[in-house]
Amino acid sequence: MAKAIKKDAVAENLVNKKFREHGPKKVLLTDITYVFYNSGNKAYLLVIKDACTKQVLAYVPSESLEVDFVLETIKELMHNHE
Repeated sequence: MAKAIKKDAVAENLVNKKFREHGPKKVLLTDITYVFYNSGNKAYLLVIKDACTKQVLAYVPSESLEVDFVLETIKELMHNHE
């Protein structure tokens, strides 16, 4: 299991829930969803979404939460949306 990175500082809220004002591909949202299948097996789905257009820009399923899973999704994003 991956461990959360703990930080003491709180980042400044630059977006302030005004996603569309910044334009496409300026503010990206991420989510890791747990997916259960075949009587208790667990997989993960990482999705990167454009906050302005609400388009899913990249997604990768995985059976583990290793950092490579996240890096693979970022590589897919960069490859598909240069």
